[in-house]
Amino acid sequence: MSVTGTSYKQPRPKGMASWRPQKRKRQLLNDIGAVLAEYRRFWPLTSRQVAYRLLSLDRYDKSESHFTQVGDALVRARRAGMVSWQAIRYDGIRRRGGGYEALDDLYDKISGLANDYQRNRQEGQAIYLEVWEAPCLFDQTAHADTN
Repeated sequence: MSVTGTSYKQPRPKGMASWRPQKRKRQLLNDIGAVLAEYRRFWPLTSRQVAYRLLSLDRYDKSESHFTQVGDALVRARRAGMVSWQAIRYDGIRRRGGGYEALDDLYDKISGLANDYQRNRQEGQAIYLEVWEAPCLFDQTAHADTN
């Protein structure tokens, strides 16, 4: 049973898992392998980069399902040892370490943010005036002939 309450007949295996892809998926994997070999010097690639490169083969259409299929195939192939883990990178949401060791650290952070806050003073003004000065032109304009 999943979090959503849906029951699955066979749960997906966790961790490294053997995989015997069907014929159509094997063609995709062969094409993926060719792309990874061709671009080995640029490793790691994202699944999206691989998917875009596959579009040039004219066997695939530019659709969300294509990108999903490539991503799913890469996940399964990596877990089955068919694709190197070093070949693909994931550029999704990254979590940064965070938190505070003490409540005072949090207060200091909030205080610093409040002190650094600046508001756009022109916001809501009917007229916005900008004056640009070019110091290198002062000498030239001082000697300009005004006649």
